[in-house]
Amino acid sequence: MRFRRAFTLTELLVVIAIIGVLVALLLPAVQQAREAARKVKCQNNLKQLGLALHNYESILGTLPPGAIVSPDGMFVYSNGLVMIFPYLEQGAVASLYDPNLAWFQHPPNVAKQVIPLLICPSNTKQNPFSYPGLAPFGVTSGELYGATDYIFCKGSSDSWCLPVLPGEYRGAFYANRSTRMAEITDGTSHTFLIGEGAGGYHWPLCHGPGCTKPFSGANGRVFANNGWIIGGSGISFLADAGIIQAGIWGCTVEPPNKWPVTDNFIDLPSFPVCDPSYRGKGLYSTSGFRSDHNGGVFFLHGDSSIHFVTQNIDLALYRRLSTIGEGADVQLP
Repeated sequence: MRFRRAFTLTELLVVIAIIGVLVALLLPAVQQAREAARKVKCQNNLKQLGLALHNYESILGTLPPGAIVSPDGMFVYSNGLVMIFPYLEQGAVASLYDPNLAWFQHPPNVAKQVIPLLICPSNTKQNPFSYPGLAPFGVTSGELYGATDYIFCKGSSDSWCLPVLPGEYRGAFYANRSTRMAEITDGTSHTFLIGEGAGGYHWPLCHGPGCTKPFSGANGRVFANNGWIIGGSGISFLADAGIIQAGIWGCTVEPPNKWPVTDNFIDLPSFPVCDPSYRGKGLYSTSGFRSDHNGGVFFLHGDSSIHFVTQNIDLALYRRLSTIGEGADVQLP
């Protein structure tokens, strides 16, 4: 009788152990390769946004305003993302948006439109995301909102005064204010236009300037998801009801990747004040820039170049790069 040679139990366990070690060694490399591909896609998205902004500027002579806002600051009718949709091959969505209506007066089928170009693949979240509790305040746009991971740079102040921030604080985008390229006096290569504003469960919101404790509303924690349609900021009566928000704006008062994310908030008693909160004036706040890339955030500069800014960047330098007239002599990160 001939016996067939087979693996012993010990040999089988050794083989399984070797395979396990190889998988453990290879998995980080695979994950790194995937993240590298996601980073490239994210940079390409920013590049497309830069081309759209430059096409808009070449035709109309200015960059789009960050938003069109009523004089009292209570109604936001349109925002810069919506204005460049025709230059992003998003004419179909742009045709659904009525600039004569405030963002929250649009129907749900507009608000929940998902635009893949506005999402960085490194960031994971529900899209459209849920933003509940707004109906009692006259919001007709529903509870689902298409997200954006890319937000406009409003400069180095978190205040929300109108008509415009003073020049030393002002970024390329602000409410009711268009910026000409000639106004970027320190050079477009030294000026942020758009940065990443990641959302999802990794990024809870907190409330108010310098906040450090995640905010909990009626439905638990609130996360820094940004609706591309939402051009405004939070306000007292919404915060009192447990509703705060991030939005399409970012500033450089706080360093990149600050956790939890400060909300965008207009403090009406402080409304005439234009100084940033770190000067002890006003209770405004504005979200910072953040990403799910390891160690920093991608920014689109005014010359359409893309740069990765580390979260350990010198804060004074970071703030200067965010304004249109304070970064002429800085070295790019």
